[in-house]
Formats: sequence, C-alpha cells, structure tokens
Amino acid sequence: MLSRRRALHALGVAALGLLAGCSAIDSDPKPGSLLVVNNSPESHTLRLTIARDGSTDDPREETVSIGASEWGLRNGLLTDPGVYEVTVTLASSENEPVTTTVELTGESGSLRGENLEAFIDEDGSLRVEVRTYD
Repeated sequence: MLSRRRALHALGVAALGLLAGCSAIDSDPKPGSLLVVNNSPESHTLRLTIARDGSTDDPREETVSIGASEWGLRNGLLTDPGVYEVTVTLASSENEPVTTTVELTGESGSLRGENLEAFIDEDGSLRVEVRTYD
C-alpha cells in the first residue's frame, strides 16, 4: 500500500507553482509546513494570521492562492521552535475564520512537531487540521 508521505511526494511533482506567492514549494511535508487541498471547483485565496505565543511582535500575515481542484504544499511557513496561534480565513467566503495552535520543538533547521493542513471542501467550506509529521 502506498503511504501518505509517498503519495504526497508523487503528486507534488505536478503541484509545483500552485501556491502563488510561495517560493518554498515542496512535496514532502515537514514540521511547520502548510498543506492546502482545494476540493472546490473554484479557485480560492486563504489569509493566514500567525502569532507566536508569548511574542510582543505584531502577528505575521500570509496570503495563499490555490486553483480549483488543486493542492499545494509550502514547507517553511513556521521555521522556529515555539507555539503558534494560526488563524485561517477563506477570503471569498462567509465562513468563520478557523484558529488553531501549532507546536514545534527542536532547533531551527531540525524542527520536530506539527504542520497545518487547510481543506476547502466541495461546498466551499473550510476545515483546518494540525498533523504531526516526523
């Protein structure tokens, strides 16, 4: 049976360039990455607000665009150890924003922990999950 990691790797070759504005496209999920799966027949834009727990800095804003029925992976969304509060908003929808926590441990360059997965369902609704990858 094909593992999830291997399937993502195989599909990633075709997915290069799907996330506009994302320079670090990859096909192998790593801790701190963002996976976007658009099961909708329309293109969408996600807005992310990323705040590091305990930081006095202003939250970082990211915008990610994804084509209809496409998926993309951006490694390096979160690059330092810590606990992050991430709010995801679907720009073209009246869906409520989804807020979740992502935790990374280790040192920069050798992180362990979670990544963020955003799913846009066929009806345009937004789901966000946090998954641990080794």
